[in-house]
Amino acid sequence: MKLLKYEYTDAPAGSYNDILGDLVKKIRHYHSNVPHGELKKALPQLKSIEAQLQRLDRDIGDEKRYYLEEILSELTKENEIEESLFEDIKEKATAILDFLYGTKFQIETYSYEFKKHKGVFLMIFNENEDIEHVELGIVKEVFRTICYKYEVIFIDTVK
Repeated sequence: MKLLKYEYTDAPAGSYNDILGDLVKKIRHYHSNVPHGELKKALPQLKSIEAQLQRLDRDIGDEKRYYLEEILSELTKENEIEESLFEDIKEKATAILDFLYGTKFQIETYSYEFKKHKGVFLMIFNENEDIEHVELGIVKEVFRTICYKYEVIFIDTVK
């Protein structure tokens, strides 16, 4: 399920897409912005919305779907993307810098911002005056390549 499709769809109030969009927004909020216990407290309300969607599916002859499970699965995948992204950056940059310069890669020495907003991932790569220009360029290209692999939007602010 493409969560963003439903989060930003303008649909008539009470329609399938409106209800599903509301459910996605609520689950993302509880999953990302509040303590885990709050999600548990909200489950009856979320299950009620899921039941509403399941009734609509049944009325048009579609098979029963477990919307809460599908949405939570997608949100978990988003978290896994972040972990894998940084593992790949470290692995590739370490190998390249070792091969070219015999130096170790330390991600902490580079200036970047990783942001996630409503399922959209952004990597903003910034200038760092303390790093040699050629090395900075190589590491920037590793960041860019890995970001593209994971469909993360790469923003280069290096001049």
